[in-house]
This record gives sequence, C-alpha cells and structure tokens, in this order.
Amino acid sequence: MNLAKFQINDEILKLLYKEEQIFIQVIDKAFYNSEKIEVYRLSDNWDNGFFCRIEGSLYLSSTLINADLVQMADWIDKLPYLHSMYGLTIILTRLQVLLHRKIKNRYDYYVMELTVKDFQCPSLENFTCCRFCNERDFPLLRDLQKQYHLEEVYTSDSNYPYTYEMAAFRHTLKNRKNAALFINGIAVSKVYVTAQTADRYQLGGVFTHKLHRKQGYAWRILIFFIYSIWKDSYQKKAFQLFVKKNNKAACALYKKIGFATKSETSYFYY
Repeated sequence: MNLAKFQINDEILKLLYKEEQIFIQVIDKAFYNSEKIEVYRLSDNWDNGFFCRIEGSLYLSSTLINADLVQMADWIDKLPYLHSMYGLTIILTRLQVLLHRKIKNRYDYYVMELTVKDFQCPSLENFTCCRFCNERDFPLLRDLQKQYHLEEVYTSDSNYPYTYEMAAFRHTLKNRKNAALFINGIAVSKVYVTAQTADRYQLGGVFTHKLHRKQGYAWRILIFFIYSIWKDSYQKKAFQLFVKKNNKAACALYKKIGFATKSETSYFYY
C-alpha cells in the first residue's frame, strides 16, 4: 500500500486539533520535535483515514472507523519495529484482527474530560499537605513513581527499566507541572501533566501508595492541582486523562470531581 506521507504543517495541525483528545500527545511533541512525527493518509481525502507515527508508536485517527483497513494492516506488518498503537478501541480491535503481529499487553481506557463549569471544587482549607514539586524533590518521589509503574504499567519488577524511567521522571519533574501530597514528609500521592496543547492539559501518574488508600488523598491532590492551575489562569479550557475501564474506584473519583467520559480508547503493545 502506497500511503501518502506528510510532515507536520499548519493544515495537519488543524486536523489533529479536531481530535485533540486522541492526538494530544502528538500535538505536544509537535511543539518541540515535529521532525520526528510522520503523518500517513490512506487516500486523497483526509476524511477517509489517517494516522501518525512517532518512531515505533502509531496514533490512529477516528476517521479510520469506516476505512478499509486490510492494506493498512499489511503496511503495519511490514514495519521493522512496532512498539504500540493508540486510538479508539473499536478501530484497534478491527485492525488487530488483520495483523499478524501478536499483542504483548493491552490496556482499555475511558478518556475523561473536565471543564471549568463542571469542576466540583470545595474549600481548600485542609490542603496544606499538598504542594507543587520540581526536580529537587526526586529523592522524595522516585519510590512512589516506581510503585506506580509496577502497578499500572509494567508486569513485573524483573523487566522494569529503572534507569530509563527515572531519567524520564526527572525530566517530568523539571519540565512539567506536577504535585504531591506529603504525610510527615513522605510522599503518598501524586499527579503530573503528561502532555498539553494550547487548550488543555493531560493528567497522568495519578497514584496513591497502597498503604495510604481510601483516605481521600488522590481526591485531595487532584483538587489542589487543578484548582491551583485554574486559579492563576483559565488559558487551558480543559483537563483530560485516561483511566483503565476496570478501575471502578478511579472512575468514581474522577466523576466526583466533575470529569465526564468522552470516548473509549486502547493501547496495544507489541
């Protein structure tokens, strides 16, 4: 299949913004490293389907929902390396049936969104244990980040790339908005921004230590974090995050804050 290949330009960026919830990570990378982003179109019409490729990861447009995926699957099977695919669950499921590659891990999510008018924010009188963090807080947060990865991302400690992930976490602490809740000087709950566009932040890394759960700490750090950002500026119109569909407690927490489910997406890892 001879797919039309493009680099990011203003026209394509407008297309990505139309599907901001799906492509927020691509848009975020386009701000500082657009030359690594490849965009592929299935036909002469963008409405007939396209997707983005960043090294070994593919991000699929919802325009593929009615597309003929047979030739696209053949193109993917010929890739020398495929790390992951992300997009609407219904599209990835259809596509996977056509692929010869086997999935190593699959995660199904609800994409949830919070706007200012829906934000359920109480008084912040009891939020003194929460604060924003930076790279100097790495020694206080690294163990909590590793626990988060082992519970939410990696299957076991044996295949955990500690050096790589800790370097990435240091970068997050230095360059992204992030915060944590401390009890007696120990970090027990955290959150940070994983991507952003001109209009929204994507939240990630939401995690509470297993010995400190069911005490409202995740709710508290999220309220503090979101309120503190919106208090200073309403430049961002929305926050979004994705939560595993089987995590009923987290879904209930986000709905309590005002998040609403917008779509069902998946990550397939190869």
